[in-house]
Amino acid sequence: MITLMGIPSRLLALASGIANLNQCAALTSSGSYTVPAGVTRLILTLVGGGAGGQGRFSAPTNQGGGGGAGATIHRMFFPVTPGQVIGYVIGAGGAAGTLAAAPTAGGITRFGSSLKGVAAAGGQVGAGASVGGLGGAIPAHLTLVGVAGGAGAGYNTGYLAGAGGATLFGAGGAPGAGGSVNGGVGPGPGAGGGGCYAVAGSLGGAGAAGIIWVEV
Repeated sequence: MITLMGIPSRLLALASGIANLNQCAALTSSGSYTVPAGVTRLILTLVGGGAGGQGRFSAPTNQGGGGGAGATIHRMFFPVTPGQVIGYVIGAGGAAGTLAAAPTAGGITRFGSSLKGVAAAGGQVGAGASVGGLGGAIPAHLTLVGVAGGAGAGYNTGYLAGAGGATLFGAGGAPGAGGSVNGGVGPGPGAGGGGCYAVAGSLGGAGAAGIIWVEV
């Protein structure tokens, strides 16, 4: 799917100053992209999927940790040929932790093949019930254009669960904080889900799916 609807302002700001906005696209579900006529390079921004926050299954007596955010590859030049058809995958957001199951990690966002393409890693689930998950990592050869995903926060002594990890484009899901408050869903592309408040809440927040922003 190619859409400009519902995209955070920081992503839309990437399009400022671009003469032909009609040839720019936000890719929000997996598919293929056809390079426009006359175009020999793209500028890509990729965000991996965010991990889900811990639910009561993992943290029956403690507050759950938040899920890690997906990595961001920010405005990378990518050589192409006019008319080339390029497959891409949008990393899924990790499932929320529940009463019956642990949360899951975020998926990898990839543009192009595994050999010649570029990818942004998904966020991770915490190693323990009350531990925040690590953000998606950046490989060494992409450090100049990559930003690692923010780590999810762990349980703290104020009896708050952990917030989800943040990305370059915004905060992670809010933590559960007493009452019947569950962890918040990751609010923007690649954000991690918040952890649950185990005494009353039962659900963590789901991680947000990734995205690819294409400039020509």
